[in-house]
Formats: sequence, C-alpha cells, structure tokens
Amino acid sequence: MSRWIGVCLLGLAGCAGDEGITEDTGTLDRVAAVRALTGDEIAGGALYDSNCSVCHGADGSGTSSGPNIRGEGGSEAVEAMLFPEDSMPSFDHLADQELADISAYVSTL
Repeated sequence: MSRWIGVCLLGLAGCAGDEGITEDTGTLDRVAAVRALTGDEIAGGALYDSNCSVCHGADGSGTSSGPNIRGEGGSEAVEAMLFPEDSMPSFDHLADQELADISAYVSTL
C-alpha cells in the first residue's frame, strides 16, 4: 500500500509542471554560494565598468539599452546576472567572486 502511495505522489509531482520555475537547483545553489561571499566594491567597480556600464550607465541609472539598477545589489543583482531577462546577456561565465564583487559595487550606487 505505501509503495502505491509513493508512486501516486511521484505521478502528482510530475503533473505539477514547472510553471514559474526558471532556475535549476544547481544554479540556485550557486546564487547562495555567491551571496555567502564578501564582495569587494573596488574590484566590483572595475568589473561593472567592463561588463555592465555600457547598458546600465556609469552610475547605474540606466540607458536606452538597460534599466536603472541603482541600489539593487545583493540577491537581486546575482539573480539578474545568472537569470537575465529580456535582452540582457547572462554573466554565468564570471567566477562566483566576480559576481559577488559586482553585486557589492551595485549596492553602492
């Protein structure tokens, strides 16, 4: 009987679909790993200048290519870099420390 219940639960879980889920567990773990690091604002500024400022502006206030991101450091910034929306490219190629550094810098804008 308990085996049948387990099979039914597995079936129901499969029917639930993935609506609203855009990140896999490994990537969510990466967000947590990045957030656990202490970002270096100075290093983050240099990385921001070379990776982000073209679209978000030197001061983070946005341009016609990217929105205002002033004050959006922390998890918001890390998630945006790993799970970009619209035309923003992914920055998942950057090291965890680099992502933490950019996040720290963005929170100072």
